[in-house]
Amino acid sequence: MHIKHTASYEIGQIYVPLANWLLAAATLGAIIGFGTSDALAGAYGISPRVYVMGHGQIVFEGTPSALMNNESIRKEWLEV
Repeated sequence: MHIKHTASYEIGQIYVPLANWLLAAATLGAIIGFGTSDALAGAYGISPRVYVMGHGQIVFEGTPSALMNNESIRKEWLEV
C-alpha cells in the first residue's frame, strides 16, 4: 500500500491513494445503487447512527433526528 506524507512539517497527516479510490467507488456505488435522492433519503432515515466528519474529526455523532434538530450542524455542515 502506497502512503504519501502530505507535508514534512506536519506529523501524522498522510494521504493513502487507495483509500481515496475505494471511498470514491463506494460513493458512486451508493449513488447508482439507490438511483434517486428519495431512496437515499429513505436509507438515511432508517440509519441508527449518523456521523458528520469535518476536517478529519467527528463533529457530530447521534441519531438522524438529533442531527436534523441540531441547528448549528445543519447550517454549518449540511447547508439546510
